[in-house]
Amino acid sequence: QRVALARAILANPALLILDEPATSLDAQGQVAVDEMVRCAVEPPTVSNSQNGGVPPQRALLLIVHRPASLALADRIVVLKEGRIVEQGTLQELTRTADSELLQLMPDLKQTFK
Repeated sequence: QRVALARAILANPALLILDEPATSLDAQGQVAVDEMVRCAVEPPTVSNSQNGGVPPQRALLLIVHRPASLALADRIVVLKEGRIVEQGTLQELTRTADSELLQLMPDLKQTFK
């Protein structure tokens, strides 16, 4: 699973779609996949850049059900019965107790305490 993810990232697509990339992995594997995803979209630093510090021009669509993976997102779109019911940053979507995101993931507040 991690090898397939690495290949997809190294292909340098303009849009990378990942559907539950950490499914079926143990906790250590999930952390490793999250780090790979983070590196795939963050601008490189001097120490990790192979291209002179030019950030990759890549968009990432990440489909997840694991609360910890939400930290990777700039924006979150919540779907319910195939419709967008909420969207925003993690901070925006966890501000109120009646948030659809919190209804779907009740343990979310504990995850990011």
